[in-house]
Amino acid sequence: MEDLWKSRYDYLALKNIPDWQKSCWWDPETIFIQQKFIFAEAKELFHQKMKIADIGCGPGHYCHLLSAMGHEVVGIDYSLNTLFLAKERSQDQAVKLSQADANYLPLKSETFDLVLGMGILLSAEYPEKLMRELTRILKPKGRILITTLVHQSLWELPFYPLYCMRNCDGFPATDSFPLKLIKRQQTLCPRPVDDPEIIMKRYTVKTIKGFLNDLGFGGIKLRFQGRLPLFPYLLNSFVLNANAIKK
Repeated sequence: MEDLWKSRYDYLALKNIPDWQKSCWWDPETIFIQQKFIFAEAKELFHQKMKIADIGCGPGHYCHLLSAMGHEVVGIDYSLNTLFLAKERSQDQAVKLSQADANYLPLKSETFDLVLGMGILLSAEYPEKLMRELTRILKPKGRILITTLVHQSLWELPFYPLYCMRNCDGFPATDSFPLKLIKRQQTLCPRPVDDPEIIMKRYTVKTIKGFLNDLGFGGIKLRFQGRLPLFPYLLNSFVLNANAIKK
């Protein structure tokens, strides 16, 4: 799965499309919503200079933004073409960009005050291992911010036809591939208007909270993101924001 995504990002980096599409998000609003999440959850930290790691940094939007604020920023991505793009677009020599597998980060333990993982779990082959690496490089009392797609419960299934009617121009056949994915509840087949080839992992709230608890995090805050945060089942996919502090 990770190899598929790596080749996907390498391919998209060479296309003349907006950054939000290069990052495989659904719309440009997603980038700004995540940016808002970062600044809202870590605002009390921004009064001091921090060491920040953006794992899965893509074209480097958050890297350059945070570096411009005076922070020391490292961006890691496994797509070399995407990193070339991030380098070309910025005159900011302060941002350190490096190609690496997020499961084996070339970074020292307990180095960073803030670690970002914006959507990185969506393509993780071994999410527990990836989470351990993000935790390893984070200082004690450091903060981790993660966004991922939430995997709902069986309550989501009755709403799937609504999703299909809105985005797929009709109901799926009983044995259709997208319906099988939804029933498995582990992966999501996005809207055909976005990219029918992309498959992304989803996670329950319990799973994300379990990862953070098992790794010794405290102050865990989980929030839904979107237009209907109180009714996430009405949407086929829904972003979950996670904020926690390493003990």
